[in-house]
Parts: sequence; C-alpha cells; structure tokens
Amino acid sequence: MGIAAVRALGKPASVGTKLHSRALGVLFAVTVIAALGLLGWAQLAAFRDPFAPWTEDAAILLRSAWGTRWIAALSISVLVLGTFSVRRLLPVSRVLPFALAAYPALTGHAAGAEPWTLAAILADWLHVIAAGLWIGALWVLLLGGRGVEAPSAPLVRHLHRFSALARAGVLVLVVTGAGASWLHLSDVSALWTHPYGRILSLKLVLVGGLMALGAWNWRVLSPKAHTAQGASRLLATARLEGILGVVVVVVTGWLTGTAPPP
Repeated sequence: MGIAAVRALGKPASVGTKLHSRALGVLFAVTVIAALGLLGWAQLAAFRDPFAPWTEDAAILLRSAWGTRWIAALSISVLVLGTFSVRRLLPVSRVLPFALAAYPALTGHAAGAEPWTLAAILADWLHVIAAGLWIGALWVLLLGGRGVEAPSAPLVRHLHRFSALARAGVLVLVVTGAGASWLHLSDVSALWTHPYGRILSLKLVLVGGLMALGAWNWRVLSPKAHTAQGASRLLATARLEGILGVVVVVVTGWLTGTAPPP
C-alpha cells in the first residue's frame, strides 16, 4: 500500500527508480508470506490434537472459516509477489494490497463484534488501509531517499502531497479507532482494569505521540524544508515517526492477540 501511495504522489522517476520500487515490493511481499506462514503454524499448534495425526488437524483447520481466509490471504500475498516480480503485472500491485488489508478484520475481533459485525469489519479494514498508506508511504519515501542529498530527498520533494495523505490517514484512524474501542470495550474503566484495555491504552499513548510528531513535522519543520538544514531536520524526525509507527503496528498485533472484555 505504501508503494501504491508513493506512485500516486508523482512519477516513479521522481521518487526513486522503478527497480528500487520493485525490490521493496518483493521484500515486503516475502515478509508478509513468511509472517502468514508463521501465523498458520502457530494456529495449527494451538489447534493441535496430540492424539490425532497433524495432517488430519491441518486439513480440519484449513477447511474452517479461519483456514479459508488464511488461504485467501496467502494466495493474494503470492500474487502480490508475482506482480512485483513480473514487470507487466506491476499495475495490479496497486490493487491487491488493499484486498489483503481486509485479512486482519476478517480474522480478528471485528469478525465477532455482533450485531455490528459488518460495520466493524469495514471499520477495521479502513483502519489498516489508513495506517498502511501513512506509515507505508513514509517508509518507502525514506528508503527511496537513501544516499540522496536532503533537499532532493523524495520525502522533501513530495512533502505537501504526503502531508495531505498522512492527514487523511490520521482522520480515518481516529474515527475507525474510536468506533472499534466503543465496540470492544464494555466500560471506560476497562482501559486500566482489563489486559485488552491496558494494551489499548498503551497503543493510544503511542498513537498520540506519533500524531504529535507528525504534526510537528507538518507545522514546524515543513516550512523550513527548502533549506539544507531544515530538510535534514525534517528527515531525522520523519525517521523517528516511521520507527514509532512500526512500534504502534507491533503493539496492535499484541492487541489483536488479546481477548477483549466480555
């Protein structure tokens, strides 16, 4: 999604070579495939009946609703890898990641949020897309600028468009995140009394810091980005923003593995 967003910001040549973009796409796709493989192994280990052959357990698991969605996600990930590996299929790579973004919603807490299941799944899907576009595009722009002078770095040259994308992403994240919190928390006190709520509180603090850092980059450092010193400072804080974004993603993974309050 980050690569698709960067391509929409400007011509590929202005944000790094096509080869660089394809290499990042292959790397990201391989990472997702590996992560799904580990997730499938962990799910099988949790599902495992020690008195039955593992092949039988695997067959039952793959026929379940979770297994069907896992197979679909793995298949889409392989297709994404193929689109970045074959040049003529590159345009397809702009669409498939958005379909893959539905997987966390279809296999996470949103899928069991009755009676608002459909709304919860849609909100989670948009939540993942917004985060992927913001943090993904930021990292693609940062990695695309390695070895480039600060004033000529892709992030600096596409700063205004990226800022608009990030602000839109923040708006979607706030709205969908608030909706998910309302659905999954039985009471405000669960934010400090329940394990799920405490992890969510940690995520909210980190997201608040991430938004504050992004606002600092936008309001304070962006106007000075036309100078070499200003561009260097902007890139340095943008790297911190990207790192904090990855930390938020990790905490989100921890959150999705924790049962919400009844």
